[in-house]
Amino acid sequence: MAIDMLQETSVSAGARLLGLSWDEAQHIMDRAVGRGLARRPNQPPRQMGVDEKAIGAGQSYATLIYDIETSHVVEMSPGRSKAALLDCLGSYTPNQMAQIEVVALDMCQSYIALLREVLPRADMKLVFDRYHVVAQMTKAVDQVRRQVSTSILKVRRSSAAEQSTPW
Repeated sequence: MAIDMLQETSVSAGARLLGLSWDEAQHIMDRAVGRGLARRPNQPPRQMGVDEKAIGAGQSYATLIYDIETSHVVEMSPGRSKAALLDCLGSYTPNQMAQIEVVALDMCQSYIALLREVLPRADMKLVFDRYHVVAQMTKAVDQVRRQVSTSILKVRRSSAAEQSTPW
């Protein structure tokens, strides 16, 4: 019952509802997570996602590996670097890495470089996630729109200057 409660609430709220201290509730949750992690098979997802997420309101980040099919986070490491991703992938053998069918990620060059090193046939398996593709396309279209707008404005000013006659 306590674990179910803590899954649905914050530690503080769960502790209050269960009549426990925050430390006791956190300890229950830590033990439950530890048992779940111990039961989890060490197998990478066939369809893997790689992303970084901001932690809290500051500039701290974590690199995540998640299973695209189940939407579950599989691994997490502090930071958003090649080393952080290597830490996430470190428990997988080369044979396990070969079983990965696709990896969806943002356009982070350090992630791409590492995956090309450790993932067999990486160039056939890497895909960019929709959010980052749309963001890049939007940026490119906006840049072209600005250039065209500036060019049109220059032509209009030039045309207006030629047509004006001093009185």
